[in-house]
Parts: sequence; C-alpha cells; structure tokens
Amino acid sequence: MGNTSSVPEEEEELKKRGKGRPKKGAIGKRKRNESNDPKSAKKAKLETAKYVYDKLFVEGQDSDISIKALGYRWKLHRFYLKQCDYFSVLLDGEWKDSKIAEYTLEIPDEHVTKDGLHSVLGALYDNEIVFEVDKLRSIIAAASFLQMTEIFDKAAEAMINSIDDTTVLEFLECGYKYEIDEVTSSAFEYLRWNLWRLWKGVPFLRSLPKEALVRLLACHDLPVIEGEMDLYKAIRGVRRREDSVNHLFQWIFLHESDLYSGDDLKEMETEVNKYLKMIKSASENDVDSIVSTPSSRPSSAASSYDEVNEPFYSTSAKQPYSLFLKYSQLFAGLRLHSLCCSTTQIKIIQEDGLLPPSLIDAVLADRYIAQLAIDENRAGDGHRQSMEELTEENFLLSCTRLGRALDEIPKCWRWTGSHFGVDLLMNIQSTMLTMKRNVFTQQQQQPTYSMNVRSRITIAYRAIILAENGTIVKDTKRTTANLDRDTVVVISRFKPGELPPKFSIHLYVMFGSPSTNPSFILVRNAVNQMKKMMKPRLEMDNVSLIDNEEEQEEEEDNRSIDSEKSADSDESLV
Repeated sequence: MGNTSSVPEEEEELKKRGKGRPKKGAIGKRKRNESNDPKSAKKAKLETAKYVYDKLFVEGQDSDISIKALGYRWKLHRFYLKQCDYFSVLLDGEWKDSKIAEYTLEIPDEHVTKDGLHSVLGALYDNEIVFEVDKLRSIIAAASFLQMTEIFDKAAEAMINSIDDTTVLEFLECGYKYEIDEVTSSAFEYLRWNLWRLWKGVPFLRSLPKEALVRLLACHDLPVIEGEMDLYKAIRGVRRREDSVNHLFQWIFLHESDLYSGDDLKEMETEVNKYLKMIKSASENDVDSIVSTPSSRPSSAASSYDEVNEPFYSTSAKQPYSLFLKYSQLFAGLRLHSLCCSTTQIKIIQEDGLLPPSLIDAVLADRYIAQLAIDENRAGDGHRQSMEELTEENFLLSCTRLGRALDEIPKCWRWTGSHFGVDLLMNIQSTMLTMKRNVFTQQQQQPTYSMNVRSRITIAYRAIILAENGTIVKDTKRTTANLDRDTVVVISRFKPGELPPKFSIHLYVMFGSPSTNPSFILVRNAVNQMKKMMKPRLEMDNVSLIDNEEEQEEEEDNRSIDSEKSADSDESLV
C-alpha cells in the first residue's frame, strides 16, 4: 500500500520538470525491436569483416611484413599472421627471421598452389572461407603446411560432402597423404558401392591406385554386376568372346604399359587383346621374358612371337605368370570358385594365360568337392559347416556374388551358369522382389543349369538394392531360406515410390557350406609353389659364375693350407 501512494508524487514531479511519464512498456518495446532486428546488426558485422579483408588483405594497407611464395607476394600484418601456429612460432620466437620485413616460404608440398595459399591466408582476415571443390586439395595442403587446424578440419568436412565420381580418387589420395581418416573412409565407401560402374571408364582405371584396388577386392560384400566375371572381365553388348575384355587386364595393361594414353575404351580393348595374346604366347613357349626391354630385344630376325610382342617392349617381366605373381593380391580378392561356373568361363580363363594351370586345377577340384557335398547333403559333415552354424564372416567370404542393373520394372531374369545345380529365377515388381527356385516350370524357354532336383535345399542369401549413386535403398541382411522345388520366396517388399528410377540389385547367396579353401588360400599356395619352382631358374644365369667363384675360393684355401703345412714341416726340420 505504501508503494502505491508514491506513484502520483513521482508523476507530479515529472510534470514539474516538463517531462511526461514514459508509456508503459515503451522501453521494453524499443529494446525488443533492436534485439529483433538482426538485419542491421548482421549487416554492420559483415561490412566490417569485408572492409578488413579488402583493405588490409587484398590492398595490403599498413602492411608490416611481406610473405613470398610460389612466385607471388602478399603484403600482410604480423598481428593477423599470429593467429596461425606456423607464423606465431616464427614471429614471436628469438629467431633470426622473426624481425625481418619480408619472409620467403619454402613449400615442399607440390599440392600447395597459389590459389589455395591465398584462400588460407585470406581466412586470417575474414570470418569465413569459400571452399570451391577444385581448390579443396590445395586448401587442405596449405592449411596442413601452415598448421591451421580449424581451416583444415572445415576443408575436410567440405571434401567429404563433395565426394562424387569425378573427385573420389583425388580425395582418397588426399585423405591418405594428410592422414584424414574421415575423408579416406568416406571416399573408400563411395568406391566400394560404385566400383561396378566406375571402372568401365579408362581414366578411372588409369588413376585407380593398386593399394585401393587391392583393398576394394578384399571387401567380401563388394557389389558386382552379372557375376564374379564382372570383376574379371567387362561384357559389352552381346556376349561374344571378341566383345569381352578383362577388367583386371585393363588395369594391369594401363599400369604396365605406357604406350596407350587415350581414353577410348574400344581402342584400348584392341591393345589389351594383343597383350593377352602376348601373355598366352609367353606361357606356351616358356620364354625367359613375357615382355622384353629395349636393351634386351633380340637382334635376330623377328619371329612370330616377336611380332606379337612388337608393341610391348617397354615393360619387363622375367617369367611366365610373372604378372600373376606381381598382382597376386588382386587375384586373391576374387571368388575364383565363382569364375568357374560354366565351360565358357573356364575356357576364357585358360586361354587368357594369366592364372597358372595348377591354380585353375585346384579351384576346379575344390568346386567339384563342394558340388558333391551339396548333392550328398553332407554339408554338416567333417570340416564343413551347416547353414545354422554359418558365421557372417564365412558367409561373406565364400558366397556367390551376383548383380543386375535395372532401369525399369517389372523385370524377370536369371543369372546363367551352374550355381551348384540351383537355378534362381528373380522377379521384381513395384511392390516386391521375389526369388524362385526353378526346377521344372521354366525349362522350355531357355537352357538352364538346374540339375539339383532334391525335394528341398537350404540357402543363405543377402540382397542389397543400390540407387544410381551407390546409396543403399534396401539391405535384407543375411537370411536363410528353405526352398522346395519351384518355391517362390519374397525377398523384400517396397513402399510406394521407394524404388528410384534407376537402381541395381546385388545378391549374395550360398548354396552349400563354405569352401575349406577360399580363393586367397589357393592363390597363396600357388604363389609359394611357383616361387619354389622358379628359384633355381632365376639363379640359372649366375650358376656358372657362382661355381667359378667357389672353385677359386677353394683353390685359394687349399693353397693357404699347403703353404701352412710346408711352413710347419720346415720348422720341424729346423
């Protein structure tokens, strides 16, 4: 009550002074208007940053130090440069160069460009930096050199968000070089889900490093198109031998020979086919070198073998199957058992002459034993696991990888080849994807490899649907199914609009227990066997020299022994 009586007195006092009482809420309203008007505050802030950037960095007003690098000179300020750890240590320390007015940067990293360095130095004067995709690598390099951690991290984030077909290899290399695990992982994952379509381009194959390819082929769930032969060869148009060329041969050819610099796949196929003939000829003739160097090229009249080898005298390889030895890590990543699911594929592998016959024989023998185990329904016997005991690792390591790219639905198809006597008929609609064990109903339409007519078989499978850019639309994870004859199984159901216009389906399926000898074990055994067999041959040219040296050493030892004996006898006589 006492407080309310003072209000009129205050109003009277204000009237006497000629000032009216402020309206209720007026002050609060004015404050709210000022605080809720971000336009003026933001504008003032941006103009200030822009003024500092333009006047001090771009124009170099009141500069007290100059930085020279890469043929360019920046007029800068010590105060701003000290934000960077590199210059902070340089300018604040008791160094000879800490007081000089012009400093020259010696940059050992070839990826640091003038534009990248300009962007990083300019960020010291501004509160933002623009990450253009084509400059990201140079910005990363410059930020790493100048130890500007914040810009380095922001550029790495921008790099991850900018990974696509054109940048993935560049960013992968950048991640490795500057040890940016997030960039390396993101780029590798992009390659993993898109390799099946990316390596149909010659520039991509030429730029793909061996380390990345080895790691990709080692991925158990690497998507393929059609089948495992997609990783071994590319199939264009109709399926004829002359229209196919090996993916790995393409890659090996581009990395072994510098005679082809074009980007046309059709032109390169002609050169690769010559390369294949040369390798096959070397294997059949058991020559000392698959490809001769210019200095070792025979001076005698050209033979038929020399004519085949004519375009390939730039690269040396010392033994038949030396390319297999050199790139054994790549072949260890293939499912060699899945390459031998038809007589045509087996013939192609044998004619190529890249894999040693002993390895092909071992694969065929192991596959035949697996076929017998399935037919005899003895999957759980001995060292073989039943489907119930199957681990995720063993499933992914030994499963058959299949794939199909689609741009329309509905669609019905099958993957040809003898998949251990099981013929799978696939069907996709707008609402579901189904799989049928075809035994009797579809035999009349085309030749089939269905030989297993057991009343029931058990398979394990996993289906992945990828969008055109490699994004996973659906992943069923590993599932076990009991298939009676002509049984249809629903693999997945789709919501309306869930399937993109273009997509690919990748099926990982195991028809029996995993093989006791996966491909990498068979490849390792073949490599060890070949090394043992080739060791005497590799040393053959030096045998006579070694023998002569040993004989000379023995003669010298005998002489020294004889001289010592004669000296001893002389002493005894004395």
